[in-house]
Amino acid sequence: GIYTKLIEIDGVDLLVSSYGTALQVPAIPLAMRNKRVMMGMVGVASNKQFNYPGFFQISPAGPEPHLEFSRGFFETAMAQTPKPTTLALVGTDVELSKVALDGAREWAKRHNLKIVYDKTYPPNVVDLSPVIQAIQATKPDLVYVASFPTDTGNFIRAVHEVGFRPKMLGGGLTG
Repeated sequence: GIYTKLIEIDGVDLLVSSYGTALQVPAIPLAMRNKRVMMGMVGVASNKQFNYPGFFQISPAGPEPHLEFSRGFFETAMAQTPKPTTLALVGTDVELSKVALDGAREWAKRHNLKIVYDKTYPPNVVDLSPVIQAIQATKPDLVYVASFPTDTGNFIRAVHEVGFRPKMLGGGLTG
């Protein structure tokens, strides 16, 4: 509604998006239909599915942001001795986490990591203990998490409460 008003009533030519992938992705088709330039603030691969030449990302993530988001995690993980062999992927069921998990899947393939868990959970979940217990049952060496501030805290709390100790846990724990 805000973008429609800006375009149709206010007559703006340049749109600057809200912060984040989840707010950018739904607005890009509107910018496309109306042939407006749109700048996205701190999103990850927001334009990947649209490939709209009028969308510009204001974020230093390079041409493959879905990979850059998790590059550091996998570089650190694969420097370990012995090298890890299994990976659990988990994240909030929102656009940014899905993109981050896509990148993590690609890194897993490049490093021949076996994915033993790959699921998302609803953003409104407070008790993540069952999720942690399900991941723990797969005995992964690595756990890549793509979460948001509220569930990041809940995730870490649940890891501690369950006593889960993989070789490495991290990733896109926003917040």
